[in-house]
Amino acid sequence: MKPTKMAVLLSAATLLAACGGGDEAREAQIEKAAKRSGVDADVELDSSGEITKVEIKNGDQRVGQGLKLPSGFPDDVSIPDGWNVIHTTPAAQDGFMVQAMTGDSVENVLSSIRTNLQSAGWNEVAFAEPAPTMKQLGFEKDGRMTNVNLIIPGDGNVSVQLITMPKP
Repeated sequence: MKPTKMAVLLSAATLLAACGGGDEAREAQIEKAAKRSGVDADVELDSSGEITKVEIKNGDQRVGQGLKLPSGFPDDVSIPDGWNVIHTTPAAQDGFMVQAMTGDSVENVLSSIRTNLQSAGWNEVAFAEPAPTMKQLGFEKDGRMTNVNLIIPGDGNVSVQLITMPKP
């Protein structure tokens, strides 16, 4: 998706969220404005009119805030509570790529990932710190692999990219 389309959608969403009318009417207005720009979007507002979810769809790819895991995502690869899933897309060999943001500490993110995957039977096979602001973990189970990349931008958040698929 082009950055200008995302900017148009978010600008329209912000302006329309401040408009009068019920939440469903404003959601429909935002989605209609996005459609005019060629963007297939699903928007949800809370009772105060704040945007709680924006999901932009492009085939099987999803970009937004508070996204759900895609259909068919492995049950034994769990995402910790509190992570904001912002991107999902199919990966090679019928796999999945999920990107999320969390305000949790790097140590807690690493601990949560390890605890969740190891308790589901995954074995950690790799750990690397290729840069001071990046950590990489690798897990294997039943002919499958899950790789996790953490990027620490220094703003108090951690960006997590998780890729799971059959081993090549």
